[in-house]
Amino acid sequence: TNSEILSTFSLWPQTFTLDHYRTIFTDVSWYSGYINSMIYVAINTVISLVVALPAAYAFDRFEFPFRQQLFLLVVASIPLSLGAAALLIPNYIYFLRLGLTGLFVVDYLAAGQPRQALSALAHLTLPAITLALPAIATIARFTRSSAIETLARDFVTWERAVGYPRRVLVWKYVLRSSLSATVTQI
Repeated sequence: TNSEILSTFSLWPQTFTLDHYRTIFTDVSWYSGYINSMIYVAINTVISLVVALPAAYAFDRFEFPFRQQLFLLVVASIPLSLGAAALLIPNYIYFLRLGLTGLFVVDYLAAGQPRQALSALAHLTLPAITLALPAIATIARFTRSSAIETLARDFVTWERAVGYPRRVLVWKYVLRSSLSATVTQI
């Protein structure tokens, strides 16, 4: 229940019920948002594929005038999309003043209720971990493959021959050299 979510932190609900699932799948106000999100994602994916795949193919396979300059322009325009992120803070402050944020942690802190803010933060840990696991797997995969490539390099063989301890070799030399490839992929 909402009172249970907002009052204290508990790993398991005190009263277990499946009624809320029934509400989510039968109430139009709930599932229409999911349907709209699915439609948006499908349209966005189709548009991205229709535009990006032929462009990527053309940049890779064909020689045409101003190819390098146009590619540089495309790559250089990527940070411009980040300009929209600069509007997030002023918009958030505006909605915060209206009391419409919906972010319980921030709302409770703004209202001077740190105990409820900690409770809301505690309720965010499991979803945050769940959302972070795929990214963690990707980062681990890139780091592993980069570290394996680095272990086969000549300077690592030399450092082994000199007698560096394995811990120093891995942490100081291998992972440091592998970090650039991992950060690039992130």
